[in-house]
Amino acid sequence: MKTSRLFNILMLLIEKRKVTSAELAQTFEVSVRTIYRDIDILAQSGIPLYTTTGKYGGVHLMEGFVVDRAMFSEREKEEIITSLQSIKDLPGMDIERVRNKISSIFNHQITANREWLEIDFSSTTTDGDDLFATIKYAIQNKKALRIYYMNANGIDTERVIEPIQLAFRYMSWYLFAYCIMKKEYRW
Repeated sequence: MKTSRLFNILMLLIEKRKVTSAELAQTFEVSVRTIYRDIDILAQSGIPLYTTTGKYGGVHLMEGFVVDRAMFSEREKEEIITSLQSIKDLPGMDIERVRNKISSIFNHQITANREWLEIDFSSTTTDGDDLFATIKYAIQNKKALRIYYMNANGIDTERVIEPIQLAFRYMSWYLFAYCIMKKEYRW
């Protein structure tokens, strides 16, 4: 988790060039003190960061810095790009934009021979996109959802759930959530 957060902080700084420690703490749901430790780790690893105080202060990435392509082996670069390619049709996500950014960081051309894997999450209706976006919003913003649930015996009930995670397994979508009525976690 920490390594992922460090990488994401770096990517955010590459995109924005300056972010406040409070913004970073809120974005990654950690304390400001944890962000200061993360910034220290990034700086010690050779990332040219500096901080300023005051009204326009924040964490800055030195002008002209780009990610050293040598940080990743050729195989790792391929795996990252292929991973993004494999989920390009995920509803509600602009994976293509992210994939193009990562490819440009790695100075990779996206060619047909690299696109050997395709996973299509799309459906023939747009209702799935709306549902996916609604669930994503509820998970990210810790909102409850009201659903209609049919149990194994075919009995319909209305439930209020707190969604936690969406998972795509065995060619189907599953939602992991806390059921308020049953007071249990359920798939």
